[in-house]
Amino acid sequence: MNCYVAFKNAGSALYSKTALVNSAEKLVDSLVFNEEGLILLQFVPKAGETYFVKWENKSRGKGSKPLPPAKLNGAVLHTEISGNKLFYSISKNNPGGGI
Repeated sequence: MNCYVAFKNAGSALYSKTALVNSAEKLVDSLVFNEEGLILLQFVPKAGETYFVKWENKSRGKGSKPLPPAKLNGAVLHTEISGNKLFYSISKNNPGGGI
């Protein structure tokens, strides 16, 4: 099931190198901040895998933060606005079962 994650950059987006990696340090995706300092990431986490957001910034150095583990049962609400219309989708990773 797709997982949507958003990040706000507290530092300067111009100097940050940011990536999503798994526990084996394998690159899952590189992340780019928009002009407001935000990242929206969409990916499908694997059960039992640990993911980290890693960054490097000239003023603050290197760092990393783990993402919460994927849940066996859950739901995702995704919304987007286009013009004056709201589009949404609701999905769950256990069809026919409870959440």
